[in-house]
Amino acid sequence: MKFHHCEEEPKSSRALTSAITIAVAYFLGGLLPLIPYFCIGDEQVYLGLYISIGVMVVALFTFGYVKEGVVIGFGGGKNIRMCCFSGVQMVIVGSVAAGAAMGLVRLFNRGEHAAGVGCFDKD
Repeated sequence: MKFHHCEEEPKSSRALTSAITIAVAYFLGGLLPLIPYFCIGDEQVYLGLYISIGVMVVALFTFGYVKEGVVIGFGGGKNIRMCCFSGVQMVIVGSVAAGAAMGLVRLFNRGEHAAGVGCFDKD
């Protein structure tokens, strides 16, 4: 970190604060895309999916933009371009991760249905 951003190593006393911050961020980051599903009816699942994707894209871009702005500063045209680039980069990486997770869920669900195992078995 010292070489890339010219920052000193954080104090060891900040470990608990850092751990709590990361835990809360992961919780909120996982909860935020689920909120649209709480606001729609049972028959509108695809609408919830599209809203969730939009929320995810906006949240990832905002996080990437703000993260870069905090590190390098928000002033100046070059910094704004770097912040936008970081936001787009975060959207791409997050979208690939979300797509991989959905692909794995579909893969595992397909295997369960082929084996006759799963939550929706009818006896």
